[in-house]
Amino acid sequence: ALTHPYLAGHGYAGVRVDIRGSGESTGLLFDEYAKQEQDDGVELIAWLAAQPWCNGAVGMMGISWGGFNGLQIAARRPPALKAIVTICSTDDRYADDAHYMGGTLLTTAAVEWAFFFFGLMCLPPDPALVGDSWRAMWLERLQNIPQFLENWLQHQRRDAYWKHGSICEDYAAIQCPVYAVGGWTDGYKNAIPRLLERLNVPRKGLIGPWAHAYPHFALPGPQIGFLQEILRWWDHWLKGIDTGVMDEPMLRAWMNSSPLRDGSDPDTAAEILGGNFEDDGTGAGTLRPRLSLEHHMQIAHHLFDANGFELMAKVQCPMLFIPAGSPSSEDSPKVRSIARAREVVGDRARFVWIDGVHDLPVQRPAEVAAAITAFVDELAAQPSSTSQK
Repeated sequence: ALTHPYLAGHGYAGVRVDIRGSGESTGLLFDEYAKQEQDDGVELIAWLAAQPWCNGAVGMMGISWGGFNGLQIAARRPPALKAIVTICSTDDRYADDAHYMGGTLLTTAAVEWAFFFFGLMCLPPDPALVGDSWRAMWLERLQNIPQFLENWLQHQRRDAYWKHGSICEDYAAIQCPVYAVGGWTDGYKNAIPRLLERLNVPRKGLIGPWAHAYPHFALPGPQIGFLQEILRWWDHWLKGIDTGVMDEPMLRAWMNSSPLRDGSDPDTAAEILGGNFEDDGTGAGTLRPRLSLEHHMQIAHHLFDANGFELMAKVQCPMLFIPAGSPSSEDSPKVRSIARAREVVGDRARFVWIDGVHDLPVQRPAEVAAAITAFVDELAAQPSSTSQK
């Protein structure tokens, strides 16, 4: 609902497909990225291209698993697949995924993903979509769910199991344009430079401050007009419209602000990080619309509500942008940001800011909001050169 309606408004039919044996699709699913999954994808692309409402050109876009099989199916070279956008994915299933790293089992990521995957596969199909057969489909699925982790543990070295679906084994297999997207705070970011270096097709890369989500709503921010960006990509490769998207730098990356004054790195749990996008210096960037400071303030005021807090073992507060100086100061475009409240000790909450750590007295969520608002007002009135301690 946050992606396809926009593209549909610009003349694109968005088709989301449940992999065989998952969701509302029939059949059985035994593992990630199986050959059957790729065969189905190739067949589906041919079917889409043959529809009367299609001009014969198909693009493929997805995040995480959908980003993986976008690369994998592109390597199969279905004729109608003209371009892909791969988000938060990898070219190497063994060395740069959620299972092994440097030959060592990723005990947290691999185990968590195995059980999360298992749990998803235990869910029933939706009766409203599949009809009366939902129960039979569900029981068949439950009776055939494998122990995914056991399978992965049987392949502790780079063997044929991991080479399958790792497009790093043959970058030349991909013959369509590729837009690779990711974020510094996501586990899947290292593949983007490798893809740009080793693919021999038209390609672009974008690395933001984001974690594992689409860049138009991912955290930490700032988010970008990603739908507008990929529209330019699709218009160029699927409709033949010269949007200028390929005249711009091959790679655009978010550069975080300098480390904190105590020498530590900015808090990656923050909802919005300080920094800016950098390219090759040509200034040809088109990542817009960028949220204005006024827009951030509106969001912050909307979020600064007692209902916007989670009270568990700690208090968490929404991000708030404030001016670093008065509107007339030289550095007024700069902003400071509040990260999440890290801990509550007694009647004081500790908040991590870009420029330091501050303790604020709190008792209840509404008082947290009031205390921060007062503190922000006080800081905003101070010259930007003043150290707020």
